[in-house]
Amino acid sequence: MNFLLSLFAVFIYSCYAAPKYIKPTESADDGVCGGKPAELFFLVDASSSIWSVYFIKQLQFVRDVIDTFEVSPNKTRVGLATFSNRYHHLISLDTFDTKENLQTAVYQVRQEGGDTYTHLAIAGMRTRGFDKRVVRQGVVQIAVVMTDGQSINMKETAEEAKKLKAEGVVVLSVGIGDKVNQQELRSIASAEKYVFQVASFDLLDTMKKTLSFKVCEAELGPQMDQPACGASNPADIMFLMDSAALGSEKTVTIHQFLSDLTPDFNMDSGNIRVGVESRNCAENDIRLADYSDKSELAKALRNTGFPNLGHMIKKMRIHSFQEENGGRDIARHMAVIFVDNKLGENAKEIFLEAHKAHKDDIELFVIAIGDNVIDKELQMLCSHPVDTHILRVNSYDELPMLKEDFMNKLCNGL
Repeated sequence: MNFLLSLFAVFIYSCYAAPKYIKPTESADDGVCGGKPAELFFLVDASSSIWSVYFIKQLQFVRDVIDTFEVSPNKTRVGLATFSNRYHHLISLDTFDTKENLQTAVYQVRQEGGDTYTHLAIAGMRTRGFDKRVVRQGVVQIAVVMTDGQSINMKETAEEAKKLKAEGVVVLSVGIGDKVNQQELRSIASAEKYVFQVASFDLLDTMKKTLSFKVCEAELGPQMDQPACGASNPADIMFLMDSAALGSEKTVTIHQFLSDLTPDFNMDSGNIRVGVESRNCAENDIRLADYSDKSELAKALRNTGFPNLGHMIKKMRIHSFQEENGGRDIARHMAVIFVDNKLGENAKEIFLEAHKAHKDDIELFVIAIGDNVIDKELQMLCSHPVDTHILRVNSYDELPMLKEDFMNKLCNGL
């Protein structure tokens, strides 16, 4: 009896627990879409509420839909991300040139687990999935958002979907199971006809052809020619971050945020110039050959000072906007400072340098991250009015959501 139970357990595991390769359906390139070019991006729910077997069914559904299209650099390009507590960017639109390699990559996607932060996921898809440096102009952009439950923040999800659609992306929402919110599905999708719902993951297969037809029906949304930021007036913009204090992970997140901003700057015309300053302690390094006397070495170590945010603002104020460093007298001088903590014992020096920057007509913006910042310090650091020069997010994961508000404030009058 025990042997039979063990054998049955092994059978169940082999059928459900282990990922199973399922051959894609017959291609319908010409029958459904006729080779119509498109930028197609899938956003797949990978939260803990989805059983691992059902997550694999989601991936198989994605593979089946992909098989409907002619995948190539000049036809349909496909990207994919998963989401739970955060956005996980896995496949960019320009990563794979062939359907075979793309299908293999989708098959290898793994489930992260976590909660359903759909608003962060849509924000990430907008800035990274449909990165303006990657998408082709004049080609329809389509997003397929798949979820099995209500998001953590329905209001923010609707707002992020609105931003995505405003950039010309046609959005299809796919709800699976009885935990999804119909109202939220409608708020995500571009139109009622782009809302899909099935009762279970086992029924996903029944709607793959219908969804594929809807994807093929999608029309090209409004396209932007030249970025508006800097179309009217020139500006030199410096971004400041204390990378030594922030650490590598946070610095990388900020760099990604800045990278997502650059397509919206009108740099081709020459009106906008951008620079970045982060703390570099190399000037305080001691080389092996510098000291042979131990007392002199000890003295040098005692007298070594390390730059802080005040030093960085001073360096920016004195050097960054000089002509030899690319600065222009005719341009508006602006700086954006990232802060995620109290300014501490150096606050007085930092405020002094910020005050000097204000007197030099350098407009200071502050991006405050997290809840360890002090409002009064932020107000003394930034230019006035403070409500248009201070921007806040609760965490580094939410930085992508700040993009639109930040660009509106920064680019006002440019």
